[in-house]
Amino acid sequence: MSFLKYFTDLDRKFAWSFLGVVIAVILGAITIYRGFILDQRPALRYDILTSTSVLDVKEEVSNLSVLFDGMDIRKQALSLRVITVRIFNDSSKDILKGFYDDRAPLGLSVSTGKIIKSELAGASNDYLSENAVPTARDETALVFPSLIIEAGQSFSVKLLVLHPSNEVPALKALGKIAAGSHGTILVPWAFALKKQPAALIITGCPAFDVSSSPTASFS
Repeated sequence: MSFLKYFTDLDRKFAWSFLGVVIAVILGAITIYRGFILDQRPALRYDILTSTSVLDVKEEVSNLSVLFDGMDIRKQALSLRVITVRIFNDSSKDILKGFYDDRAPLGLSVSTGKIIKSELAGASNDYLSENAVPTARDETALVFPSLIIEAGQSFSVKLLVLHPSNEVPALKALGKIAAGSHGTILVPWAFALKKQPAALIITGCPAFDVSSSPTASFS
């Protein structure tokens, strides 16, 4: 007797569909697994919202100087870039203070250049707005305090990075969360598919407030 015929005979003997019950049990098991087992690990996702060059000189101009904090960064083949990153709890589990390792605090670093300034750019709730303030670890990295980040909540930070003009800084996530993953650096789909500058696809981004803004001068 074939397997299919066996199920057909069961359907004939009972008023309800045996095959339908089997399918319902399988779907229920998958739902339970995804809802209560698979998604129990906390996970943080880092989304690069913007990565915009402050200087964009299209034409070669002789005797052009671009001064930042008294330094001609164009002469030294340097550039300034504003990067906005969202740190998002992309799981169904709240991340609590006890989940962090004090020896490996949550943060991020740049692959090249140095971070001139960083600031909190936004948050999804008042608690994160008051507490998710980045602190410089060194010239290339910043760290965050041990924060309670509830499921689906996020905060954003804005970086001003001074880097070699022929290199675009890459970001690396830092830190450790107990029994979870952290720091998957993701670029918005438009960057990967359309190869467009961030300024063309991101709107409503306020200007970075820096005390020493770059100025251009001709000599």
